[in-house]
Amino acid sequence: MREEHQGGVSPDLADSVMARLGYARATPKASRGAIIARWGWRTATSLTVLAFVGMALWSVHQARSEQSRPNSVEEVVRASLAQKSRWLGEVADGIQPIGRGFERSLESAQAAPRTPVAPKAELPVHVPHPASEGTAPAEAPLKKV
Repeated sequence: MREEHQGGVSPDLADSVMARLGYARATPKASRGAIIARWGWRTATSLTVLAFVGMALWSVHQARSEQSRPNSVEEVVRASLAQKSRWLGEVADGIQPIGRGFERSLESAQAAPRTPVAPKAELPVHVPHPASEGTAPAEAPLKKV
């Protein structure tokens, strides 16, 4: 209860007003249930994310363990040479089109006779028309009002 400034006592109507607006005071049991549900949802989400990460890591581990690892020095050298030869083959395949284009440009340069290039003529200088000197530019046909 609160006291009015005139000395009278009036009932506290906050609970009834809030109930009319659609709000009600939560019971301790309902509050506890909401807290447990929130924590359950968070736990389930975290476990799902961890499961996906674990599956991804497990698949990477399995893929790496399936690769046969060479045991002797001779196998290591052979594997390294095979890898480097594949890499060199890929580089050669990438450079080959460039070399063909270069060869074509050399052939065309050797086949074509050289002709002297004439010097470029100077561009004409713009001379204004004598009637346009001293006149004001035309006004725009439409004006903003």
